[in-house]
This record gives sequence, structure tokens and C-alpha cells, in this order.
Amino acid sequence: MKQPAQNNSSGTDVLPRLELELSKFQHLVRINNLAFDDEKLQKMVGYIELLLKWNRSFNLISRGDEERIVSRHIAESVGLLVVAAPNLSCSVMDVGSGSGFPAIPIKILRPDLRMNLVESNGKKATFLKKVGTSLALNDYSVFDGRIENLTQDEVPDQFLVMARAVADLSVLWKWTSKHLPSGGRLLAIKGYDAEEIEAVSKAAEISTTPFPAWLNIEKSRIVISIMKK
Repeated sequence: MKQPAQNNSSGTDVLPRLELELSKFQHLVRINNLAFDDEKLQKMVGYIELLLKWNRSFNLISRGDEERIVSRHIAESVGLLVVAAPNLSCSVMDVGSGSGFPAIPIKILRPDLRMNLVESNGKKATFLKKVGTSLALNDYSVFDGRIENLTQDEVPDQFLVMARAVADLSVLWKWTSKHLPSGGRLLAIKGYDAEEIEAVSKAAEISTTPFPAWLNIEKSRIVISIMKK
């Protein structure tokens, strides 16, 4: 697929502000006892640069959201890692990866994890593959298709599923639960919706967790954990 043309409107105007914001965020993460060294910081900056560049041609995120790459998108990704860290297995499947949140920030901070991204939009899947190559991310793969079309041979062993505002919880659970073993979990970042949560709770064990206050994430956003019985 043709890569986006390079031009002067590649997002360089917002990049210096995001780099400064990311540097401050790195300090915040580190004082809360998460590993975020300068090598990881440079990879995160590289990811932001690629996202801004490709966004000019592929509309990976809204232009207005470029200002919130660190404060919302990366912060929520790190927040999921904070909430899930004690139970993360060596393999993670990110459903509907889009522009790479939460999968890529988590992979950068936890390079030991095997990261499997699922994205049905061809342009976005191409971008995700480019990020993996450019940032030399090991144990990182992109499935260019819908999760409904994944075969068992393409599903990693002992994995955790995560998703960020992909679909109604019932639909998301229907897509993912067939691939999960008993005790397997789906972690979803969403706004709180009592009806969605109630509907899924009839078929699975479900709990909700707020993001840590130090991340300054909008209070309506939560992490929903669904465990297969």
C-alpha cells in the first residue's frame, strides 16, 4: 500500500508540545513506580511522530484529538497497564487496534509481552505494521481482518484480550469470548454504561475499576474486566 506523502503539514507544529507533555508524563509514571526509561521515551516519541505523519493522509484519529495523544490516548493505555499489570500474561490480543491504543504504548513499556493486534481497516493495519517495523518491536504481530474471522490456529495461547471503545460490551464479548478459555479475561476501556454492564453480567463475571487519580483521566472512563466462567 502506498505510504502517505511527506509534506509540511505533517503535524510537526504540535509535536514539540507533545514531546514536552510526554516528558512530564514520563516523570509522573516513574514516580508511581512504573518503568519508563529514556529508551522507551524515545520509542514513544517515535510512535507519536509516525501517528502525526500518517494521520495527514489516513485520518487515523481526528485532527482535534492530536492535541490529546498524550493526555488521553497514551494516559488511558498506561492506565490499563496499571490496572491489569498483576494479571498480564505473556500474550495480549488487542481487538480493534485502530491507531494503536492501547496496544503500542503498552508494548513499549512492557517489551516482554507478546502483542497481537487485530484491525479490520486495511489502512490502519498497514500503519500498525509500519510502527512495528520502524520501532523494532519484537513479538509483535498485526492481523489484518475482523476478530470473527480469526481461526484457533491464529489465536495465541494463554492470552488476555483488551479493547478500547470498540463496540457495545455484549457484541465485544460475543466476538472475543469464544477464543477465551475458562478464567480468561477481556479488559475494555469504555465510558460507564449500566445497561451494557448488566447485559453482560448475566453471562460472565464482570467488574469495573476507575483509573488511578494521578493519571488525570476523565472520571466517566473506566476499565471493565469480564471473566469467562
